[in-house]
Amino acid sequence: MIFHALERLMNLHEGYRRTLVIDRQQLLLIEQQGRRYVIQGSCPHLHWPLEHAIIQDDVIRCQKHNFAFNVNTGVIVSDIQQSCPSLRVYPIIYQGNTLGVYL
Repeated sequence: MIFHALERLMNLHEGYRRTLVIDRQQLLLIEQQGRRYVIQGSCPHLHWPLEHAIIQDDVIRCQKHNFAFNVNTGVIVSDIQQSCPSLRVYPIIYQGNTLGVYL
């Protein structure tokens, strides 16, 4: 696995969101309510972008079809009866003043 730097810590702030493409994988870096997340950049249901999705109580909800996922585990928490894969969640790695992931 290779470390990929995503952002310098000094650039992060409440409400920060940034979509990045690393090794053909779309990632979304979020800072909200003092917590940081790196998740798959689109909903695994029909690949709707999650950049503007609402996060509340550790749940991110896709605005297109209302699928909801735990942002810590990626597990679907919707009561929607359709099947949907889990959201991919990436462990955050800190190296010096940089936040990144191993891919």
